[in-house]
Amino acid sequence: MKCPTGCGGELVQRRSTRGSFFGCTKYPKCTFTSKKLPGTEEKEKEGEAVA
Repeated sequence: MKCPTGCGGELVQRRSTRGSFFGCTKYPKCTFTSKKLPGTEEKEKEGEAVA
């Protein structure tokens, strides 16, 4: 999935001591992070399984 900041990077799942998160492959130039993939919240609210 493309980074929503428009930097041209991709979101990848990463792990830290605080847990799992999604971050941009253009780090440290782009510092976007998210606990969930952007756009999955709507699907979860509708009751669909998100892979």
